[in-house]
Amino acid sequence: MPATVPASPCAVPSRALPGFSRGVLRTGVARPAPASVLLPFSLRHFVYSIQMTRLSAYILLLSLFLLAACNCDKNEFMTPKTGEVVLDINAEEFSLNGKVLGKTATDISAGDDLLIESLNNEIKRIRDLEQEEALRNGKPADEGTAKIHLGEDISYDVFYKSIATIGFSGYVSIQFVIGSDFNEIYKFDLPEHSAMSSYSCLQFFLKLNDWRFRNQIQSRQNISYNKILNRDVTKRNFELECIRKNIGLNLRFVRKNDGFFYEVSLSETGLIDGVKTYSFEKDVDLWNFIEKVRSRNDLRAKEDKDEIMLFSPNDVLMKDLVPIIKKLNSYSYRIFYMPFF
Repeated sequence: MPATVPASPCAVPSRALPGFSRGVLRTGVARPAPASVLLPFSLRHFVYSIQMTRLSAYILLLSLFLLAACNCDKNEFMTPKTGEVVLDINAEEFSLNGKVLGKTATDISAGDDLLIESLNNEIKRIRDLEQEEALRNGKPADEGTAKIHLGEDISYDVFYKSIATIGFSGYVSIQFVIGSDFNEIYKFDLPEHSAMSSYSCLQFFLKLNDWRFRNQIQSRQNISYNKILNRDVTKRNFELECIRKNIGLNLRFVRKNDGFFYEVSLSETGLIDGVKTYSFEKDVDLWNFIEKVRSRNDLRAKEDKDEIMLFSPNDVLMKDLVPIIKKLNSYSYRIFYMPFF
């Protein structure tokens, strides 16, 4: 009889699997037991603890690395460089370049004027210093960049008053972030510093899409389309040229009961009576329509094919507009942020 090998006190019987005997392959060669199986329980537990400690250390290091990266993005954005100002707005107060200027609720939200007085005065002070420095160096003053950090509870009304004040102070380029996401930076140029003809056309389309005109036209109340046009012959011809060469695309975020729906208006024919308005309740329907507009050859030839006006009710939070802004950016639209009327 073959000699019997005594069982090891640390041996752990293995379950039989198809094609295997217990611990023996079909070839008859015994499988070596894993090293961890041969160790006493206390030692195995110690090895396992070391492995988990290493894993925890890796996770901690990774977390610290990501935190440092986040702080780096925040510091990079919130630190003003030459020719920059940084506006920080939260639910309680707002500051420029670290200097607290007032309370958000009383000094911005409650005001009827688009101009935020304390912000305008501080920007003017900074701009005057920059211009004096530029004159001493014999260089023209830089138009500069304004950065805005918006808290997650900041409304569209506060945002719009902020960019209106910044634009009035002479800044052209604006960058803004929302909440703690400093990696997602939204950039745009203010329309006041676009070419004069484009801006005038923008104003004309604002008039076309005024609720008063739109409601009268859609309900076919006795109103002539000619009444929309300016009485001055020169301006009237310019407006006709605007509508011939441009789409005047605009998107409205409209409140409905407890939710919202979208309205899209555009000039499809190049004629004064060719402005049409479409409504959508689902995001997918809205973006399908936008893609159809972008794919039409006749509209792709328009001068403002990559521009869109965005309207939102004043009390909508900016964080709720983020998905819309991101989607419009993905189409490479230049967004003009407009007051809601």
